[in-house]
Amino acid sequence: MTARCCGSPRTCGSCAPTRGNRATGELSRRAHFSASTLSDAAGGRKLPGLDATLAYVRACHGDEAAWERRWHDLAVVMAQSKVSDGPSPCVSLNPFTALDADRFFGREALTHTLLDRLQRQPFLAVFGASGEGKSSLLKAGIAAKFPDAVVCTPGPDPDAALADALAHGPDLLVVDQFEELFTLCEDEVQRTAFLDALLAADCRRVIAVRSDFYPQCAQYPKLAEALTDAQVLLGTMTPDELRRAITQPAASVGCTVETALLTTLVAEAAGRSGVLPLVSHALLETWHRRRGNTLTLSGYQAAGGIQGALAQSAEAAFATLDDEQQRLAKHLLLRLGADGTRRLVPRQDVVGEEVLDVLADTRLITVDEHTVAVTHEALFQAWPRLRAWLDEDHEGLRTHRRLTDAARTWQELGRDAGSLYRATRLAETTEWLTRARPELTGTEREFIGASRTLERRRSRRLRWVAAGLSALLLATSATAVVAVQQRREVDRLELVRRSQELAETSEALAGSDPERAARTAAEAYRTYPTVKARGRVLSAVAAASRGREITADGAGLGRVLKHNGAWSMGFVGEKIALMGPTASTSTTPRAWATPGRSGSVTAPATCSAGTSPRTAAWPCPRATD
Repeated sequence: MTARCCGSPRTCGSCAPTRGNRATGELSRRAHFSASTLSDAAGGRKLPGLDATLAYVRACHGDEAAWERRWHDLAVVMAQSKVSDGPSPCVSLNPFTALDADRFFGREALTHTLLDRLQRQPFLAVFGASGEGKSSLLKAGIAAKFPDAVVCTPGPDPDAALADALAHGPDLLVVDQFEELFTLCEDEVQRTAFLDALLAADCRRVIAVRSDFYPQCAQYPKLAEALTDAQVLLGTMTPDELRRAITQPAASVGCTVETALLTTLVAEAAGRSGVLPLVSHALLETWHRRRGNTLTLSGYQAAGGIQGALAQSAEAAFATLDDEQQRLAKHLLLRLGADGTRRLVPRQDVVGEEVLDVLADTRLITVDEHTVAVTHEALFQAWPRLRAWLDEDHEGLRTHRRLTDAARTWQELGRDAGSLYRATRLAETTEWLTRARPELTGTEREFIGASRTLERRRSRRLRWVAAGLSALLLATSATAVVAVQQRREVDRLELVRRSQELAETSEALAGSDPERAARTAAEAYRTYPTVKARGRVLSAVAAASRGREITADGAGLGRVLKHNGAWSMGFVGEKIALMGPTASTSTTPRAWATPGRSGSVTAPATCSAGTSPRTAAWPCPRATD
């Protein structure tokens, strides 16, 4: 049976064997952390990250909830015990600016190269990964050497930002965070206008671009042409550059760096892309824990090192917030980096001043007069809690980003109803709002409310239209039925008229041609069985009969008929049989039977050899007028 942890990994009997290599490897396998990380966590030299702490406790079968509370309590105590007197040698996640030029070291050679190139060409573009120090190089290294340099970022309205910057008549224009032209501006016309104005500006220009946005730059022919001989790729610092970047800022404020700390920092940071913000923050936290004027390895380890200092600072700040403030902080941070990219949020849209103060004091976010933003994108990867938030609901974050952009567009267009959500998009957003219950800005709430009102009106209109169409369909169907009935009546009247005409013709022929009169009467009756047509048939038969009786039992007739070489008829139920004179001299008449209402004619019942009866037969429904 596996022993359970007593709550102290350093003294627990279950965990004590982990001092051995084999046991340490087993614990590492269970915790999914390296053996060195777990050894540091158990050593007590520094506060490990919360994720490493909980993984260790989980592997030892300890009480995760209890250890998480202990971790937060200790983080708060350590944060409150930090020494902050005097000027700091580091800027944490913030970039160095022209005001920090006296503390900017490590990129001297590249700075001189760029300044020399700017003397020969008016446009340069510095490409580099996030966290390589592009902003610090251009602000503290380049712009500080020009008396009238102006620094701007594109933001969501690049035209206005560039126009404002050029209005100051700069001798050098630095466009930092150039990728915002693609991440924050969605208007293609604005992008093109911004690029045209930038490339035509009558001053020296330098832009800083994240290297993963190089393909977007290549999509604009004028910009691609300008970049042909104007590109500078910013790589990682060499070990010597790192030493200068670590020791010289400390020396500028009267501090020294312990040799063991310098060796550790260079070993951990050399050759790693995007590590400079983490180094800067770790040094700031180490400075808070300095011994006298010396930045020590023990202080660095207590701060959490390169890997854990930022997460530790973020967790410590988060732990000082109550439950409601933590909820607001979560929603704010997700808004600031919904897709893992630094985004700006209008200052007036942020709820919770205390939350802003806490996050800004920890330098996790930057707050100015109009906007709020994450200080550096390194936070998205360095803080496990935030990374987990970003990973848990990618689709929800995209929905929120679309909502934010749509609400801003709606506001900019004077709340035009044409830009509101409808149907599927509104349904998707409503489902996400119900599920995630995010903290919306005032504009977003008004946008959703207006969209719902418009959709309700649209639904009512659709219901009225559907009802009108249903009524129209019923009316059309009724009209069609009446039309069919009227058409049938017209056809019936036409048959009646035709039957009557034939009956009158039969009557006219009765005296001159009885045989033809009888056939015409039969045709009149077949056309439509009017009373007159039936009367003509009976009259024709009666006129042709001369009193001679015959029996037609062989034909299935149930009545005695008269036959004297003329036409005779008989009835069986509703059947009529009409017999004509035969061509032979036989005195035995033969009858032809007629069908019922189906209209088909049967063969004769009997017929003597050599006879050829002349017959007519038809159904006999009820006679009508």
